[in-house]
Amino acid sequence: SFLRGGLSAWKIAGNSTISMGDPRSFVDQAKITYISPEDLKLLLDVDQESVFLIDVQSKEDYRKGHIKGAMNIPLDELEKRIGQVRTPVGKAVVVYGKTDVASFQAGVRISDLGAMVVRTLSGNNALSPESGLPIDRN
Repeated sequence: SFLRGGLSAWKIAGNSTISMGDPRSFVDQAKITYISPEDLKLLLDVDQESVFLIDVQSKEDYRKGHIKGAMNIPLDELEKRIGQVRTPVGKAVVVYGKTDVASFQAGVRISDLGAMVVRTLSGNNALSPESGLPIDRN
């Protein structure tokens, strides 16, 4: 199907679009709230059940290592599986990927989909032993 007037007309009419997540975009940056691995570790230490983790790595990379308890929804599947991301009120939602860029892109896409307020894990070392986070390696 075609959009009458194209994508520009769609945006001018106030309809939403989903950004791929450009780290250089001020608009996309404004959609992100970061959380450090240290702060995430504190949340998990207090009450792991109060945190809903979304891992956007590929299935293969997820099997190699992920934060314990994280749900795997690969970045390229995020839009079509957004219904699985709805969480109970009162949980801190944290998204992360294999790289900072993947984490950022996931946070932007979830924001654009209007699913929830989400925190994006910062720091490329989140899946390393040095992070102090509980890592499962299958």
